[in-house]
Amino acid sequence: MRYAFLVIIPLLMLASFPVSNFNAQIEEPEGTIVFQSIRDANVDIYIKDVERNRERRLTRERTREEDPVLSPDGETVLFAMFVDGGYELATVPEDGGRITMLTDTEAWETMPAFSPDGESILFISDDDGDDDVYIMPVEGGERIQLTDNNVVDANPSFSPDGEKILFQSNPDGNPDIFVMDVDGSNIQQLTQDERDNASPAWSPQGDVIAFQSNRDGNNELYLMNTDGDELVRLTDNDADDNSPS
Repeated sequence: MRYAFLVIIPLLMLASFPVSNFNAQIEEPEGTIVFQSIRDANVDIYIKDVERNRERRLTRERTREEDPVLSPDGETVLFAMFVDGGYELATVPEDGGRITMLTDTEAWETMPAFSPDGESILFISDDDGDDDVYIMPVEGGERIQLTDNNVVDANPSFSPDGEKILFQSNPDGNPDIFVMDVDGSNIQQLTQDERDNASPAWSPQGDVIAFQSNRDGNNELYLMNTDGDELVRLTDNDADDNSPS
């Protein structure tokens, strides 16, 4: 019975842990989705009020705007924008308006994420030649490099309490999942095998982590505790299941 209990609880938690497609992020209290879409031959950011079935286009630049995320207060959309041959970070009000550039570097800045209090931003930058995790204030300004290695880091996110950072990295060639303190210290590897473990995401309570892995063949979704224990497989089919959120 103990095994059944461990399996049932994470599956129940998954009800508030939907799988995202096309980089959509759902803020359930407001019923709002921000997403990217290819219309008019370029990638733009849109916002949709699910309850009222109303949709607005937020960007109209002749370039690519990707990786949109809605701020915790629901007032700002953060995204990566292709400018002058590279990606920079930018924001736009949720009701439309002027785009504000947060970065202006020769590096590529991608995969942004808000802190729970909306005061800080995580992102990936190749400023030192490889993809590392950085943090900076929400209005831009001083950036602090949190990881420093010769591999590819990706998909950073704050824990719901804002004290930990989850990300993926590939020190052994294949991607694995890591967690560290918000200042970049105390890095711990949560998965370690010869297959790919990627796209980690916190549960709303911050007590379990969802991720995708091809450890059993094709990509399936899994749950584990925040220390990497109690692995539970959530999907089992012939298709590739990716990017839990």
